[in-house]
Amino acid sequence: LKKIISNDKKIIISTGGGIILNNKKSLKKTYNIYLECDINTLVKRLSSSRERPLIGVNIVENVTQLLIEREILYKKISNAIVDSNKTKKNIINKIQEIITYENNK
Repeated sequence: LKKIISNDKKIIISTGGGIILNNKKSLKKTYNIYLECDINTLVKRLSSSRERPLIGVNIVENVTQLLIEREILYKKISNAIVDSNKTKKNIINKIQEIITYENNK
């Protein structure tokens, strides 16, 4: 992550939720958009994933615990928060609005 964000190019990086745990210092140097959503939405989206070792069998319980542990960190590091309980199209449109606004400052 440090190598990627050390260049001056403007790029978009989509990360997993755990990125915040070991990269707070690096992330503070970037513009961060937190895609916030409720537990039900997270469980629905993650239930089909087989590549999420921290979720395990008790998905609702584990996702709830991870969100409790991480949400304050996400919000602290975020420059903007997008409600991602919406459709993909709505989420993308909101992110594009934010990026356009930031580029025109």
